[in-house]
Amino acid sequence: MTVFEFWPSDLLSIFRTAGISLKGPPPFAEDCSLNQRAASGQAPVITSPQSKLVYAMRSENSVYDQIPFTAVADGDVERLYWFVGNRYIGVSERNRHLMWTPESGTFDIRVVDDHGRAARTSLKVTLVQ
Repeated sequence: MTVFEFWPSDLLSIFRTAGISLKGPPPFAEDCSLNQRAASGQAPVITSPQSKLVYAMRSENSVYDQIPFTAVADGDVERLYWFVGNRYIGVSERNRHLMWTPESGTFDIRVVDDHGRAARTSLKVTLVQ
């Protein structure tokens, strides 16, 4: 019998920065369905963007005004898939962020990990002069 520790991605990053190597959990068996995988862990937690903030940008379609999308994911997660409204905008690795160039408006942000667990938040972006 072997014991595996499941640490969230933010704590794993801290351990690795400190030089502490932890053995990751084994992959799921091939016959495990997506429903079984989704029910076995914690859903991601979106850390950016934050729903209580209003993000200001200087001009529409500026490549300099970008918002990082980040989330804390369960230890068995490798990738996070990001959506703005119903539009897929990209994928990020577990400990990486995804930069998004916004437009003004209010948006529903969703993230889905590679095991089907999901989280959502809202985002408000305004244009300032």
